[in-house]
Amino acid sequence: MHLPLTLAQENMAPADTAVSPAPAATGEQTATTGADGQPIGPTGQAAPNPMGGSFMLILMALMGVMIFMTFRSQSKEKKKRAALLAALSKGDKVQTIGGIIGNVVEIRDNEVVVKIDENNNTKMKFARSAIQNKIEE
Repeated sequence: MHLPLTLAQENMAPADTAVSPAPAATGEQTATTGADGQPIGPTGQAAPNPMGGSFMLILMALMGVMIFMTFRSQSKEKKKRAALLAALSKGDKVQTIGGIIGNVVEIRDNEVVVKIDENNNTKMKFARSAIQNKIEE
């Protein structure tokens, strides 16, 4: 059993009703769409896109700038942190990532010994990367 397949389009008369004369024969001009779905103007050329062809380019450029600025700020933070860790010296007051505050007693390659209690002479060993910031007095 075969059923005929009919596709409905806007501004089209149903197939079983009488068809009006073609617009060119009556002098009327109507907007239709081309094979790609773009509206065709009265001259037969594609009508201009109201958003403009450059809208997508502008959107992509803005996203590119946002990504660039994000990476740039991250690299600035990395450089600032590397400078802080390189400038550590004996006697500096520092705060660790865990919130421990103390004075630097000894600096090794990847370790920093911090004195956290003056009364009991308590010292702790931290990875150099665990130092969050230097406290200025």
